[in-house]
Amino acid sequence: MGDFNVMEDTLDHTPAHLNNEQVTEALQNLRFQLNIQDSWRINNPTMRAFTFYSNMNSHSCLDCIYSSPAHKLSIHGWDLCTSTISMDHRMILVRYTPINTPFMGGG
Repeated sequence: MGDFNVMEDTLDHTPAHLNNEQVTEALQNLRFQLNIQDSWRINNPTMRAFTFYSNMNSHSCLDCIYSSPAHKLSIHGWDLCTSTISMDHRMILVRYTPINTPFMGGG
């Protein structure tokens, strides 16, 4: 997870544009080598949500949480929120619940 300053999809920037092809390709190669994916984009293939708002009227989704495809069913509850700490990015929140986690009741 982190602020990668790279957008792989034109949906992740307004006005829409692609990043430098070499930079995007390097990130894609790293993801392929590590067998990780942008789980939020997999679960939300057409949704637009931005984590960075510039002073120039552009918005970007620069912050990503990458995970193994094996965790796809364990990752849920995505949300974006503003931090109480002053920063120019919104925070990404996600819940990770392993499939075999036992149910804990209210007692």
